[in-house]
Amino acid sequence: MELKCKICNKENYSFLKLSMHIVCFHKMNVKKYYDIYYKKENEGQCLECHQNTNFLDLRRGYYNFCSVSCANKSSLTKNKRKITCIHKYGYESSNKSDIVKKKKEKTSVKNWGETNPMKNKTIQKRLEDSLFDKYNVLHNSQIKEVKKILSKKRKEKMKQQFLYNNTFFPTIGKNEKVCLDFLQNFTPLEIFRNPQFSNFFPDGYIKELNLIIEYDEKEHFTDQWQTLSNQDIRRQQILSEKFNCVFFRIKEKDWLENKESVIENFISKIKSLNHV
Repeated sequence: MELKCKICNKENYSFLKLSMHIVCFHKMNVKKYYDIYYKKENEGQCLECHQNTNFLDLRRGYYNFCSVSCANKSSLTKNKRKITCIHKYGYESSNKSDIVKKKKEKTSVKNWGETNPMKNKTIQKRLEDSLFDKYNVLHNSQIKEVKKILSKKRKEKMKQQFLYNNTFFPTIGKNEKVCLDFLQNFTPLEIFRNPQFSNFFPDGYIKELNLIIEYDEKEHFTDQWQTLSNQDIRRQQILSEKFNCVFFRIKEKDWLENKESVIENFISKIKSLNHV
């Protein structure tokens, strides 16, 4: 865009000077001047929802999006972020970068005493109180609207997996398969993987003993490997009451640090149930 006034051909040395000239000398709104002489076809319409966008200034014209929400939804914005993240961190998302992860953990420990703010009991209590006041629930997954969204996503995932290989496999932890494969060596009874119990898919199951085996990674705990999340506790309660199942839970920390103890406990559990 040239700095010469389209009305009187006066030369200006900056866009600010040109804007002041248009307003003071020609008594015209800068937006109106831009619309008459420079506005392009479809400019001023949100690239995402096609609503009208606000005028920015003479040099830049109109915003590309009507809101932050539309900007975040746009594939253009997403692609720009991916390119920036790949350039800076080597990944499409900064959350995958070890440097960013360490910074987040360091900040979280400094502010909340935990590597993740959601592990802090004050934050958990605050969130539960807020959810209870607004929706009369203790977890956002219990909200009807959220339930519908999660259910839709889960069904879509199951549909895609089924179309791919005519079966459905729940998400399996990194060390879960290794652990259950190893435990299989210590019992002649087959450990079935991810069998379906209503809407639940436990990690392992020995049918003859009605024994469910759960391999619990760190995210299953609300603190340092001590207290199971309310969701896991409730899940175990439902399966125990509805199907009369017995549970054998393995903490990933125990498996990685003291495998022999886990194996001994597993063998003892098998023996005790064989004698029932």
